[in-house]
Amino acid sequence: MEATISLLDYPRDIDNNLRHRIRLLQEAEKDPAFLVELRELCKRDILFWIDNFCYTKDPRRQPSVLPFICYDFQREYVLETQKAIRDQDDLLTEKSRDVGVSWMVLYVFSHFWLFEPGSDFRVGSRKEDFVDKLNDIDTLLEKVRFNLKKQPLWILPEGFDFDKYAGFMKIINPKNGNAILGESANPHFGSGGRRKALLLDEFAKWEDRIADAAWTATGDVSKCRLPVSCVSGNTIIYTNSGMKRIESVQEDNLGFFEGKRIGLYGRYGVKYTNVYYNSGIQDTLKFVAKGGYNIETSYIHPLLVLSERGLEWKKAQDIELEDLVAIQYGQQCFGDNDSIVRQFKRGKKTFRWNKIDEDLSYFMGQFLAEGYIHQGHQIIVSTGDDEIHNWLKEWHRFSRVDAHHSRVSDSNLCDFLEWFGFLRVRSPNKIIPDNILELSKKNIKAFLQGLFDGDGCASLHNGRLRVSYISTSKQIIDTLQSILLNFGITSSQHWRITLPTKKVKVESYVGVLELNSYMSDIFMKEIGFRLERKNKKYRKTTDKITIPHIKDRVLAIMKLAGRGVEYNLRSVKGSIRNKEKGNRFTQSNLKAILYAIKGKIKKCDDSKLLNELSGLNVIWCPIKHISCGRECVYDFHILDGHSFTGNGFVGHNTPVGSGNKFALLAKGTKEKIKRLTLHWTLHPQKTKGAYYFDEKNGQKLPIDNPQKAFGVWQKLKGKTAEKFGLRGGLVRSIWYDEEAERRSDADLAQEVDIDYARSGYPYFDLAALSLQRVWKYMVRKLPTDPIPYGNYIRIKFVEIDNKLEIREVPAGWLKVYELPRKDYQYAIGADTSEGLVKGDESFGVIRDKWTRNVVATFNGLYATDDFAVKLQQAGRFYNNADVAPENNNHGHSICQDLKNMDCKLYYTKKLNESTGKVSIIKAGFSTTSATRPLMLDQLEEEIRRNSIELRDEDLIAQCETFIKNEKTGKPEADGVFLDDGVIAMAICGIIIQEAPYKAKASQNIKQAQRVKELTKKKRGF
Repeated sequence: MEATISLLDYPRDIDNNLRHRIRLLQEAEKDPAFLVELRELCKRDILFWIDNFCYTKDPRRQPSVLPFICYDFQREYVLETQKAIRDQDDLLTEKSRDVGVSWMVLYVFSHFWLFEPGSDFRVGSRKEDFVDKLNDIDTLLEKVRFNLKKQPLWILPEGFDFDKYAGFMKIINPKNGNAILGESANPHFGSGGRRKALLLDEFAKWEDRIADAAWTATGDVSKCRLPVSCVSGNTIIYTNSGMKRIESVQEDNLGFFEGKRIGLYGRYGVKYTNVYYNSGIQDTLKFVAKGGYNIETSYIHPLLVLSERGLEWKKAQDIELEDLVAIQYGQQCFGDNDSIVRQFKRGKKTFRWNKIDEDLSYFMGQFLAEGYIHQGHQIIVSTGDDEIHNWLKEWHRFSRVDAHHSRVSDSNLCDFLEWFGFLRVRSPNKIIPDNILELSKKNIKAFLQGLFDGDGCASLHNGRLRVSYISTSKQIIDTLQSILLNFGITSSQHWRITLPTKKVKVESYVGVLELNSYMSDIFMKEIGFRLERKNKKYRKTTDKITIPHIKDRVLAIMKLAGRGVEYNLRSVKGSIRNKEKGNRFTQSNLKAILYAIKGKIKKCDDSKLLNELSGLNVIWCPIKHISCGRECVYDFHILDGHSFTGNGFVGHNTPVGSGNKFALLAKGTKEKIKRLTLHWTLHPQKTKGAYYFDEKNGQKLPIDNPQKAFGVWQKLKGKTAEKFGLRGGLVRSIWYDEEAERRSDADLAQEVDIDYARSGYPYFDLAALSLQRVWKYMVRKLPTDPIPYGNYIRIKFVEIDNKLEIREVPAGWLKVYELPRKDYQYAIGADTSEGLVKGDESFGVIRDKWTRNVVATFNGLYATDDFAVKLQQAGRFYNNADVAPENNNHGHSICQDLKNMDCKLYYTKKLNESTGKVSIIKAGFSTTSATRPLMLDQLEEEIRRNSIELRDEDLIAQCETFIKNEKTGKPEADGVFLDDGVIAMAICGIIIQEAPYKAKASQNIKQAQRVKELTKKKRGF
């Protein structure tokens, strides 16, 4: 008994705990009885086993292997997970990053696997590589293997052999038959057997369709389900200080870090950041687009793609062959790093340059193309151009050896070239040094002139110039292609095998970088040749840059602009019919048309897309080849714009969003599930220096313990510190402030704050929405009592002698926040549905025309005739309000019913611009591609400016989950959330704008003046 007591009284700090573990193992080795008791205690008490025998590994920290010792909140979570498995209950875990959830769940699985027969488990994640990969500790099954390898032999099953029983995607217990199996995300996840429990790791990041199907499929497999929720280093980026390899601005340490403020060129020009991210070695995808443009990215790195739907961000893992990716050009990002910071002096001679100039740059281009270092001190340049030989002699006393070779002996110049980055290797292995990328524009131009004078070519085809460059080095071709993009020049790579010749005895693989005639013209203007023989006279060529998938859109907006515009653009239109191939269009023609129709049509989705496409300096290249790789990848955190260009490809970082299956389970939508929350505020280390902001005065109030921090966070969850000039939530700490600086808003919301609404692309201002107050239900004592501000009642109507009377009942269908007032005017917007159980609800919103506030709402799965009656009654009750149901689909039936009722029905009207007359189109409000963005933009502005009180809990919740679709940009509900209330409220806003509040005195001003005149006469004046 004494031994048991001493066993349970173990230290929980790392150093003493490690010593205690060693003592336990030593004692067990000496005393067989103690060993039996120790194993029995591990079997009975999972917390004892974890705290004394389990280990964790984090490569980001040193030392990377540490004993896992549970904090108090982790002890509770382990026991809750164990209980859920025993009771066969589903358990959802909402968690912040790095609180140890995956490790703890796997410890629980391993404990059952070791000690309880009949315990089979399945673990899954969104990709196979996250489930199991040997020697990759980030995968689930490798975590299990790692911990089992740390166990003493007397805890492991008898006869257990890691090579035999711990293979890929499965870990078998040979003694009791238990198994832990792995599986990647798929719609039939877990099918084909019974399991004691399932782990759905990072469930928030599973694809929506697969997550929903997998959750349904696993319901028959186990009653216990546990869902838990960049580019390669050689990529050239375009910065405010020139071109750089992305790895050159990053640190070796993994994770986020703050560094020098840097401007990165992306989709919207130069945007600044000082937050960098090193993801370490990851699985990658290598893309090669038409023209040879290539990039290597992580699986989730999004690239800008143009499809028939328009512009969209597409994750690397979703990109397919022939997808059109954006290759950006014309960044004009050049540095000024021309200084030579090192002195070169060998012997008595001193290096005569302290700063790189154009001639030295030109020589470096010549040297890379035609030169080499001989015997460590001689530089030899091989060329057949007398003009170059003469220049070398004049510039640096080169002596001509024969018809093709000039040389100079200069040890200091040799040392400089090697220091600068020129390698002493054969032609296929030559490189353009990274230092070239950071030179000033004039020096890069001179370097390119030397390069093209050496290995470049200028030829005429039907009078048009074609410039090309030839090299056997893949690095030179790739780097040169990215440098030319910076000057606004696009090109294409072609590779061919060159057979041996008398001069070159071996077969070689040669790359040709070709410029079309239009880009050759730009090359001559921006860079040019120094050699006279390569400066040829040529015919200029017009713009050949085309934009796919837009011809139909262009013709449509030209038609909208009217016949006059079409006539003025007849030459361009003829070009469309005769020359444009397929559904594509030249950028110059597009700009001409957009200029001509400016102000002629209202803004619409097509015009916005075309305007953006006309201003983007990109070419659209189809993906021709995709392969897999593994590289160290890097990223940035860019607050404004969220994109940067690498190797010409426009990339973005995509948040996860709030409409996925995990978020729905967490919110309790559609189905209920037991939920545990492991927020960072429970972690003793992360809550050091914790505090929160007082919402009223912004005062920072300290928090002295994790339990209090968690309680405060629960009260303030969802509210942001934006009005205090900070990103993230109101509850903070030293650790949290660092995370807020390092992470994007969406990443901070989902990975740290467990706030799924903030983690997507919210359409409405979430900071403004956080100020909206949900009004509370109440029951009045007397029917004549007023409704206090901040409360609402529920009523229904009864009609007696053609008069409406209200009855206040808990089941009343109308939620009333303000009763109608005399002389006040109201509007009702309504979104209609078919009334099916699995569909949207019908939703009515009543707003005061003067204050614009919501005064009443009603929603439910109503039949169309029932919803029409409710709209008519609500309209009569609120002073004969304007009633505007959406007339699409089932709304048409409701409008027909309302026509036959005593109702002030809204009619959609159209203005004839030529005559100035207004004609009625149809009853109800017509939501079209033109009116939808207008009404939603107006509602967004009202919410952002706090000029409306929503009051209704459903309305506020729908606004929080209303997003901009990350692919189409269309405003819509996130996932399977509803948006009927948002649409109804937005319709209401348009009605108020068209027919605003009008005081009765101004409605009949002539009659008022007449009464005044008659009154004066009667009084004898």
